[in-house]
Amino acid sequence: MKLIDELLRLLLAVHIVVYAVGLCGILDNSLRADNVDFHDAVLKAGAEVSNALSDFQTAHLQQQEREKQVQALETATEETLLLFQHSNTTTYLETLTAQQGLLSAKMSLITDKYNKLNAGINLYNQVDDAEKIDSALTKRAEVEALNVADRQIDLAWLAESSKING
Repeated sequence: MKLIDELLRLLLAVHIVVYAVGLCGILDNSLRADNVDFHDAVLKAGAEVSNALSDFQTAHLQQQEREKQVQALETATEETLLLFQHSNTTTYLETLTAQQGLLSAKMSLITDKYNKLNAGINLYNQVDDAEKIDSALTKRAEVEALNVADRQIDLAWLAESSKING
């Protein structure tokens, strides 16, 4: 769960910085196209992280359900085997069918665990990418803040230069 909390924190930071960068870009029309591309890239990265998180959660839930199924089939197989050994109510074919169902469920569980591991690896990679984006966004926000400060100085100079020159 710590990984999920970290992802959510990074997504929130990405959205805040993108919003701030967008506000700064409004001040200068030359930055608009750049900000649109930048904003689209960040939104795409955010969607990828969100999809990876969703895939991991889905795989985790599927594995939990499959484990319950395997546990139920193990109990059913044991009971079928006991009935076959101690009474004439089940046939050997029914016992084999129960064991086959259990084996099939165990193989599906292995597939589910594999899918969960792959989703976890993908999620980990997305977290790494999100941290890189977070770092890039922080640097971008610093540059934009300096640009805004520079614009304010330019405006102040324009407003006050007539007093100095004349």
